[in-house]
Amino acid sequence: MKPRLFAGITGLLLGASLCAEETPPELIHDKNIVFLPARTQGPALALDIIRPRAPGRYPGVVLIPGGDFHGGDRSHLLPLAVKLARARYLAATVDYRLTPRFQFPSQLHDVKAAVRFLRVNAARFGLLDDHICAVGASSGGTLALLLGLTGGVTRFEGWSDYREASSSVGCVVNLNGGSDMTITYANSRDAAETLPPLLGGRLPSARAAYLEASPVHWVTPAAPPVLSIHGKSDRNAYYQQSLVLQQRLQAAGVEGNSKQSKRPTLLVPIAS
Repeated sequence: MKPRLFAGITGLLLGASLCAEETPPELIHDKNIVFLPARTQGPALALDIIRPRAPGRYPGVVLIPGGDFHGGDRSHLLPLAVKLARARYLAATVDYRLTPRFQFPSQLHDVKAAVRFLRVNAARFGLLDDHICAVGASSGGTLALLLGLTGGVTRFEGWSDYREASSSVGCVVNLNGGSDMTITYANSRDAAETLPPLLGGRLPSARAAYLEASPVHWVTPAAPPVLSIHGKSDRNAYYQQSLVLQQRLQAAGVEGNSKQSKRPTLLVPIAS
């Protein structure tokens, strides 16, 4: 993982405003690109790509929208995609299947399929396929963390026409995403309604499924760099979840705030 990619994206996100913004003429907006065709397990899924018009290869950012796993729209992250593309990144906003019709890990299968699609089509879109970062907001943040932390876990790879391509990412930015589903369930009225259909039941009977869907339980020394930006007043995914996640990453050797660190891990608390 090149540290320049992680540093560049985190700098942009910390200063980003998500106001609506038209695609400027120096950028290309590739719309409604199907990365996973319709199948018996679900509808066709698409992504949008915003990239610099100038020829070349650019580092990629996969943007995963939130919506408590039952809503969300990839278009919500298009303003951020424009800002990233203006800074010479290729930004892709992606769909994934939603609960209650689809249970976990369908959503993780889908975002991994999007990464593989982008890698296979790197020449088509001008992507540096070994420079890809995942960025997600709310439930999208949880999926971005899982995408980064479950590389090589076979049961999470899912179905795709591009299974030969890697679904790994080189860094993760988590915006207010939950990292421990058991804590989210216990402390949020909304989560107590949305998580049971996603995870196949309520606690404590479905505890194994809640743990499997919790990024904090997939931390290893091979984890990529992680930035968590979390509001201290978030009532769905409590700020303390990101604290625990960063502590777990540091304990695994994914150190932060160290000049010798090759895999930085950061937590930025914000007012909300």
